[in-house]
Amino acid sequence: MPYLAKILLYPIKSLDGVEVETATVLESGALKYDGAYVGPQRPQGDRARRPQGDGARRPQGDGARRPQGDGARRPQGDGARRPQGDGARRPQGDREFAIFDTQGRLVNGKRHAKIHLLRSEFSLESRTISLQIPGSNSPQVFHLDQERQRLEATLSDFFEFTVTFKQNSQLGFPDDPDSPGPTVISTATLTEVASWYPGLSADELRRRMRANIEIGDVPAFWEDRLFTETGDAVSFKVGDVRFFGVYPCQRCVVPTRDSYLGKADPNFAKIFAHQRQATLPSWVATSSFKTFYSLSVNTRLPASEAGKILQVGDEIEILPQ
Repeated sequence: MPYLAKILLYPIKSLDGVEVETATVLESGALKYDGAYVGPQRPQGDRARRPQGDGARRPQGDGARRPQGDGARRPQGDGARRPQGDGARRPQGDREFAIFDTQGRLVNGKRHAKIHLLRSEFSLESRTISLQIPGSNSPQVFHLDQERQRLEATLSDFFEFTVTFKQNSQLGFPDDPDSPGPTVISTATLTEVASWYPGLSADELRRRMRANIEIGDVPAFWEDRLFTETGDAVSFKVGDVRFFGVYPCQRCVVPTRDSYLGKADPNFAKIFAHQRQATLPSWVATSSFKTFYSLSVNTRLPASEAGKILQVGDEIEILPQ
């Protein structure tokens, strides 16, 4: 049975992600980490890797799934939402923050390969970022709400031009504003695509593709079931949360680059497109792709799903269309 294997959030667009156990749906369809539901947080990258070997696999049998019944889901309705008031923790949204230059253009991996040299870790509970600048002896810690000017100054020094730090707590800064829901990929897809390139690991590819939701217990490219040749949305559920799969995600220059060094492989996209077409499942129409340099699925969520909780282990099913 397909299940939710990973949830990855990217508090600052184009910087490192963080792996969480639960996430709450915003009205826009984007995700947030809500401190009212505390779960383990892991930085994305080498320190975030699961143990290898038998212990790395999800247990099978009755204990492998999230328990069903009254205790299986977070409470829905008023009790499912984050408490309001001065005592409430502020949630941290996916791509809630972004870096801009003085002309209002995004400072991201597409435009500035140098951004890959920044290493960042987030404390979602305290809303702080620990930022490692190349050449510095130790990380610098900034509060995302209270120390933005200091963070802007540090980033401006790094990029060698003036930057500003902007926030959108409702929608965030998605790559596709028309489909701002979580992007979906499967673990098997990452493993398969990584095998096309000598020395490339699934974890490194995960960092390059930057999907939010990862599906386990499925074959490679299973997520291609979540869009259609005609462009009609495909309804599916992750736990109690309903999604609409829309179309495959066209990729930019970012996946061609080493996520730590920013060095690009000039043949990456060409190899990718060739292999993607060659390994396309028989039930996927080639006309569904504007380019075969596409991976993962963009989604939208109905407004009715706002406030619902995603949790690692949730079962995933495609609904009757």
